[in-house]
Amino acid sequence: MRIVWGVKALVIVFVSLFIVPVAFGVEVSIGPGDMILQTEKARKPADFPHRQHQEAYSCTACHHAKGDIMVIDKCATCHTKNIGNADVNSYKKAAHKLCKDCHKRVNDEDMDAPIKCSGCHAKKG
Repeated sequence: MRIVWGVKALVIVFVSLFIVPVAFGVEVSIGPGDMILQTEKARKPADFPHRQHQEAYSCTACHHAKGDIMVIDKCATCHTKNIGNADVNSYKKAAHKLCKDCHKRVNDEDMDAPIKCSGCHAKKG
């Protein structure tokens, strides 16, 4: 009897994980591989190897989660002058704080993450 329930459990898991999502068109997006990050003024966009960061860190290392749900809005949706924290009250400030703080931290662990402007912001030319 236990073997039958074990097989039934495996079938239920298989159907739940593979058949149902395909049948109902459920899609899990992992986002783009590479991105260009820029403010609305787009003065100096930053090249961002998104996939490389995904392979090394969890999504919540950069993105906010609302409860158990990962909602990825544009950073500038919330990071505006209306935020009380002046350190992150713009997309540029929030990105610089997040990226530079993390790069400094991993560099302390003998990694080689860019700190200078030109490391992320390619010169136009």
